[in-house]
Amino acid sequence: MDSDSPILPLSNNPPAARTHDHSQRNNHARHVSSSGTTLFAPVKPATKKYNYRRVSPHGSYISPLEAMTVKLADTYSICNPKFQFSSEQNPRRPLTKPSEGVHNHGFDNVNHDYVLYVNDLLGTDEGRKYLILDTLGHGTFGQVARCQDLKTQQIVAIKVIKNKPAFYNQCVMEVSILELLNNKYDPEDKRHLIRLYDQFMHKNHLCLVFELLSINLYELIKQNQFRGLHLSLVRSFATQLLSCTSLLKQARIIHCDLKPENILLQDLSSPIVKVIDFGSACHERQTVYTYIQSRFYRSPEVILGLHYNCGIDMWSLGCILAELFLGLPLFPGNSEYNQLCRIVDMLGNPPTWMLEMGKNSKKYYNSGFVNGRKTYELKSIEQFSIENNKTEQPGKQYFGEKTLDAIVLNYPRRKTTPKLTPEEHEERLCFIDFIKQFLELNPLKRWTPDQAKNHPFITGASFSQYCIDKQKPLLTTQRTRNRSHTIGNQAVVPPSLQRASTYVSNEPEEFVHTRPLPQYYPPANENENVDEFF
Repeated sequence: MDSDSPILPLSNNPPAARTHDHSQRNNHARHVSSSGTTLFAPVKPATKKYNYRRVSPHGSYISPLEAMTVKLADTYSICNPKFQFSSEQNPRRPLTKPSEGVHNHGFDNVNHDYVLYVNDLLGTDEGRKYLILDTLGHGTFGQVARCQDLKTQQIVAIKVIKNKPAFYNQCVMEVSILELLNNKYDPEDKRHLIRLYDQFMHKNHLCLVFELLSINLYELIKQNQFRGLHLSLVRSFATQLLSCTSLLKQARIIHCDLKPENILLQDLSSPIVKVIDFGSACHERQTVYTYIQSRFYRSPEVILGLHYNCGIDMWSLGCILAELFLGLPLFPGNSEYNQLCRIVDMLGNPPTWMLEMGKNSKKYYNSGFVNGRKTYELKSIEQFSIENNKTEQPGKQYFGEKTLDAIVLNYPRRKTTPKLTPEEHEERLCFIDFIKQFLELNPLKRWTPDQAKNHPFITGASFSQYCIDKQKPLLTTQRTRNRSHTIGNQAVVPPSLQRASTYVSNEPEEFVHTRPLPQYYPPANENENVDEFF
């Protein structure tokens, strides 16, 4: 029987004459056997068992959709054996904006950034080639790309520095600091510092290969709709960051730009964090720059133009921890003058010796004598605007309270259960006392990381007993001013602050990161501090 013949019922007798019923014509034929039984058999011709298109003469079979999309090149090869195609001929998608080549033989754009393309390669030496997958971000230094190590298949982050001597020299310092910290002070990778894997030159650009991390703490707060995180999570972050800053102090390295954007989660499954971006870091003996730190986290000694040390990182850390709990920056100044005003409004004026020695004190303060003693008064916004020939804005207030105690104790404004439980109240008092040690205006009194590690907020000890042991009140509601260090009428200059900076940066204010704040506050959901881990 021919393979294309219709299927007939098996019988020893020849089939009876066929009769047709036009009411049932669904591609079937009706057959009546000798016994009178009606049977149906399909009238469609039998086809091959392969319902797909052949992808190659000796390959497997694929669907028509695949043949005309992802396997289109193979389909063309079947149609025309002379057809040849290589993925290198694909048009590359640029990741850098602007993407037009202007400098460096067309490799760099107008901003001296290397123009990155998807599936392009960084590195030329064997064993040091990286496939560009995507971009992770960009800044004044250059750009960061997500890449794959072609030797190990590991996904890494590569920082591609701009092709300019100033950025190159600064990043050479970053490399030396990271190699010192990674290899000498933290070889076992336990102190929450970013790991530097490799560095190489590519088309006159210095490229730094880092481990790939997850989102930063600012993105975490943003994803949480700018609601503060639970104190348990803040404590976890604080413990890790104190471990990092303790190591930096041991190595006498100042980070100079601690902020939530420079603290990254290792991954989204755990609250482990690492500190990144040592591009502004320096040694305590080489504090040549005076314009450092992002404004929201800038210490008073930097604003006033005093010599600084590792203490400025502790000030930044205090601001960061407060922001993690509150959801918004504690001092969101819209200018350096406004930043100082916010600090003074909450914490009072810096000590007299700081105002005496600050190179920028005259810019912000009026000085005079009262009863033979020199006094300082912060300039009004009108006076400062006139003297500096610009209109100074007062800035938006995101907290109704003025003092740190009131802000923390009253956050968030709950619609239900407005009062804190006794346990919550004591925990917040403990947190307030902890933060105040970081936000000490006098850098000589500001706590070191090792001192902060022993605070009850970190150790979990009883805060009430801690206050009894320290003979301090459980809660101070009145703002106190720091006493000046004076002998007679002469200000005593601390030895560690006598040396002034020798370099003044010419970069405009907008070059140092200032983050746009949300237009709404309080957040829509005010009932609880929520987070992803606890």
